[in-house]
Amino acid sequence: MGVVARRLERYPFLVTGRFLAAALGHFAVDFFNSLRPLLWALFSLRLGLTNTEIGFFAMSATLMAALSQPLFGWLADKYGGRVFGALGLLWIAVLYAVVGTLHGRLVLWALVLAALGSGAFHPQGAMNAAQAGGDRRTLATSLFFTFGQIALGIGPAIGGVLLGLFDVQVLVVLAVLALPIVVLMWHHTPNRRTTADAGEVGVMRSRAREFGTGRQRVALLVAFVLLVFFRSWAGHSNIAFLPKFLQDRGWAQELQGVALTAYMLSSAIAVVIFGRLADDIGRRPMLTLGLFMAVVPMYLYPRVSGPGIFALVALTGACIGGVHSILIVMAQDLLPHRMALASGLALGFMFASGGVGQMITGALADVIGLDRTLSFLAVPLFLAGLLSLFLWRWATGQADVISQ
Repeated sequence: MGVVARRLERYPFLVTGRFLAAALGHFAVDFFNSLRPLLWALFSLRLGLTNTEIGFFAMSATLMAALSQPLFGWLADKYGGRVFGALGLLWIAVLYAVVGTLHGRLVLWALVLAALGSGAFHPQGAMNAAQAGGDRRTLATSLFFTFGQIALGIGPAIGGVLLGLFDVQVLVVLAVLALPIVVLMWHHTPNRRTTADAGEVGVMRSRAREFGTGRQRVALLVAFVLLVFFRSWAGHSNIAFLPKFLQDRGWAQELQGVALTAYMLSSAIAVVIFGRLADDIGRRPMLTLGLFMAVVPMYLYPRVSGPGIFALVALTGACIGGVHSILIVMAQDLLPHRMALASGLALGFMFASGGVGQMITGALADVIGLDRTLSFLAVPLFLAGLLSLFLWRWATGQADVISQ
């Protein structure tokens, strides 16, 4: 208890209503999101979907969440996050609840439309978590994403069992269980945005200057965008196609869920570790380390069989997911007065590029096979690692010039 008390004294934001509402809301939103790959696999059997069609609907849901995030981020900066957070979760819960009452491909479009609630929630959630953290903004952001990653981790395992036992009717029960969190978010999320104080803005502006000006800033932005695309392509494709990959190998739905849980939970743990180390040794070194470490397990896990897949999948998830909050905080530093917009733009592009990557992965899998396609995803991860080296070395040199 003494250790817990000391931690709370050092990080008081952990018990504030604002942070808890953002974190628990993130848990609920991403728990529902975690069920979508299982539902793609389930309905692929019932509706006779090809890998390309799965990729199309996965991309559609991802783009629905992605393209709406900048708009919702701008609105949250202007009006606060209460409506967008609470009603975003409620929208998801209602649409998942009606999945069991729909027939044919209407089910798939309901899951696509549900992603709009995720787009509404994430920008304001990232903003409120960061502002609740004060001078521990990176850690607070990492923990906010950890709640989501935990949900994405345990969701497939729990969902796989529940869907196996009760079929899609269980989604109604899960929707009802989300309602108390909707109330919590409505009560504790500010309905007007809270601006950072002058000291925080000064720190963020100095960090933003590290990105340079003029042509150098454009070159850095292009490299950053390409890095996010390559990393998101691999990460989102793993999430969308891992259950289908194992289903093709004859694994039961419960084991598909366990494997996806291994991927997501390892990511949840790693994002906190990477976030804490990024505060101590720098964001760009940790970004580079995570991306290069992901290459080998990404290449290997589709090529092995047996229990070893679980370890390789978990390592892949840890390395790809661990750098997530680092990228978001780097984006927030660029727009210190528009943190929700910055979060929405970064998250939106991650989701959008991941969705496009899912479509590419699905189409390629129908040509060369899903196992070979998943191994190929080591290539974009390697390219992302090379781009992070460019960001790291160039920005470090620019920071040295600024300090002189």
